[in-house]
Amino acid sequence: MKYLFLCLFVIISTINILAQNNKFPSIIKHITKPLIIPFLLLFYLEASNHQNLLVLGLLFGWLGDVLIIFHHYLKNDQKYNIIPIVSGLAAFFVGHICYILLFIDSKSMSLLIFVYLIIGLATIISLFNIGLLNSKNNTLKTHQKLILKIAIIIYTFTIMSMSYFSFQVNAIVFLGSLSFLLSDSVLSLKEFGQIKLPEQLVMITYITAQFLIVLGYL
Repeated sequence: MKYLFLCLFVIISTINILAQNNKFPSIIKHITKPLIIPFLLLFYLEASNHQNLLVLGLLFGWLGDVLIIFHHYLKNDQKYNIIPIVSGLAAFFVGHICYILLFIDSKSMSLLIFVYLIIGLATIISLFNIGLLNSKNNTLKTHQKLILKIAIIIYTFTIMSMSYFSFQVNAIVFLGSLSFLLSDSVLSLKEFGQIKLPEQLVMITYITAQFLIVLGYL
């Protein structure tokens, strides 16, 4: 059964990535996206003596996927509803906390943490000065900008911590965490920076990230 679930994961992921092209009806990517993580989770459960924290991380990632879909449906140029995107960030935040607890080893610390701190600060400063969060942009109200800025700060340092601690697990998991960082960076630049980047890149790196983390624990 594990190979069946793996095949379904690959097929659904491929369809979703292809459907990011505007030539395809948007309903295809919205239907396939919530199916990606469940098939990956089923594969993991069948292929291993599963780690509960990894299962929880995947489940909260799935919840984040669903909430982001609602965000895309509700978003329009006249009124920007921040509730779905903040809720999605919250779900991914909990998922990354699960991964941190899974990866963490307090006996092993390194100077790598300073690299992550610098990258995290640079990311936050960049996002705050371009696109939606720029002080000159009037798309969002002041309190909405404040909520998003707080959410971005918390989420950025959480995912940076997740990637830092993944370095202590193994190379496959670490590569998965780096792919997560790339995926979220592209998504943030698209969503908050309003920079046109290919949606395919977001999904390819996201799917790769979750798969590598799972693979690292088989």
